[in-house]
Amino acid sequence: MAEYSLEQARDLAEIALSALANDPDDGGHRRRNGLYLGLLSMELSLKAALEKSGMSVHEIRKMSHRLYDLHRTFVDRCSFQYVCDEELPLETGRGAAVRDLRVECSSGYLTFGYLMHASNWPSIATYPNELRYGGKDPVHFEPKLVAELAAKLVAFLDRRFDTLKLDRDANTP
Repeated sequence: MAEYSLEQARDLAEIALSALANDPDDGGHRRRNGLYLGLLSMELSLKAALEKSGMSVHEIRKMSHRLYDLHRTFVDRCSFQYVCDEELPLETGRGAAVRDLRVECSSGYLTFGYLMHASNWPSIATYPNELRYGGKDPVHFEPKLVAELAAKLVAFLDRRFDTLKLDRDANTP
């Protein structure tokens, strides 16, 4: 049985989206929780994909909650199969395709690649600790966009899940 579940990641994204559907006057707690659940969904999605591709749970756990590291490993080392034309053989896609996942709002858009890159910026609240615990409002991206991106990530991985594979180590020539 798998350690990490794409289904659990899907549920977390759906809970985050549902919670963010309305904006109660609660001092920002719902927004913080929605943001946290969206990022947690992304963490579990990436871990489930890495495990399904053949990476050991031990290696995955070494990356802890570091979204950038999980994302980087998936981008660098994973591939998947997809159908381009029903009459042709399956094509191979690279994990880097995940960086182009995009959500939009009236003021702009956010891509998964940009979100992961920004997760290392000192000005962005660190997941999970700076989001889990109270204190001032965290500086981060719009929680609804993050939750929508989490749902898109789950859907992207779900369509390719059974064909994910781990390529050679990115550090090997």
